[in-house]
Amino acid sequence: VSALLNVTTASPIARLRIVSADGRVAHSTGMITDRAAIDVAALKSGAYTVIAELPNGSIARARFTKVNP
Repeated sequence: VSALLNVTTASPIARLRIVSADGRVAHSTGMITDRAAIDVAALKSGAYTVIAELPNGSIARARFTKVNP
């Protein structure tokens, strides 16, 4: 990913966080939708985890690598 991270889930996302490899929360937002486009252009290059908390309490995680062009 270099500028825009697209997140899609099967059910609405209650809260979305992006966490760096060292555990620092780089982005956090609340939402009620099943899709999100997050601007990650300002993040430093490196490994991140996107964590989507769903209204039913379940959590979905995915890893991505931020690269600067």
